[in-house]
Amino acid sequence: MELLTAEGAAKAGMSLEELWKQLEPESADGIMFTKEDFHLMLREEQTQNVVVVDCGSGYSRFANFALLPSGVLQTKRSITHISGLDKVLGENTEVQQEWIQQLKEIVNGLKPYIKKPSVMVGATAGVRESLNAGKINMQDIIEFSNLLDSLDLPFQTTVRVLSGVDEAKYEYASAIYCVKQCGYAASGMKIGLLSSGGMSSQVCLDDLTVSIDTEVKRGNSMGLEMGMEKAVMEFQARVTSAVDAKLTNSGLRDEEHVMYLAIEMFAGVGEKAGMKGLRGLTAKTALKKLRLFVEKAIQDDKDANEEDERTWRTYVHVMTGLMASAVLEHLHPNAEVLFLREFEAEQVESGGVMQSVGKELQDSLKPSWSLGYAIEALIHR
Repeated sequence: MELLTAEGAAKAGMSLEELWKQLEPESADGIMFTKEDFHLMLREEQTQNVVVVDCGSGYSRFANFALLPSGVLQTKRSITHISGLDKVLGENTEVQQEWIQQLKEIVNGLKPYIKKPSVMVGATAGVRESLNAGKINMQDIIEFSNLLDSLDLPFQTTVRVLSGVDEAKYEYASAIYCVKQCGYAASGMKIGLLSSGGMSSQVCLDDLTVSIDTEVKRGNSMGLEMGMEKAVMEFQARVTSAVDAKLTNSGLRDEEHVMYLAIEMFAGVGEKAGMKGLRGLTAKTALKKLRLFVEKAIQDDKDANEEDERTWRTYVHVMTGLMASAVLEHLHPNAEVLFLREFEAEQVESGGVMQSVGKELQDSLKPSWSLGYAIEALIHR
């Protein structure tokens, strides 16, 4: 049974309103849709979509963003723990075919009458590290992009390796969007960004955009190889040096009236340290709490049985805490830091007016480079 699309109605020379007046609610001439579907079709005629594939250092995450007629940007679907891009490059492999099939299912999961979406496949620090280490090369990525172009896919695909600065700019755009939508920032207060993944960290304020190779994953590996205490000493020196090299002359310590939104793994360690969503938290207090958290984690590891299994999870929050502490040292002590990976807003701003929203909007208020890209592609284009 064929589902009439907005495009099909246009080709038939009639609007959807005219079509609804002429057809029975259930079906006519082999075309079937319900009244609910019809109203969605009307709405989706004005809805723009972009699917973003975030290829991180461990796995890929898919998210479909829709710009609704109200001006609200909504995440309609998100799937995590799919193989990283570096694992699907090369010859035609089973993992590669599974990855492509999952991408098809994401797009096919959209209603058939949504306009043909564009798909952005963005590779971040994990892929950049693999390129630098010679594990993969740009030709592999080009060939994979050509493969996607050669397939009969119901969407247009762009494959791109983001620079650290690209990643930071998109994350910053998403942070500003979320904070303003939910009314978190005080009037006149600047908004900054603190973000971290497994391989790099981002710091943004106004025109300052910095990406730092903090390599938390390397710290995890060091923990597995040499134990907690020695790994902490060596990683702390390593990550502090990397952060100092980028932020010492940044001028951030002079910026007092700022609210920094900490997201991703930066937010995660803050939440572990008991600071999730705390308002009015200064950088000085956050730094103190993080240091206490790291000290306790190290002591807990000492007190644990030597026979207890250690995995990367044993070390990740400690290493992230060391990274976050190194960054906070460069902020004004009285600057505010908000550790929050996901906003749960009951209202958002649309056209200067605060409007109530339902639960389905909440996924779209998770700051990320993917959301930032969608903002740039759908709102600021």
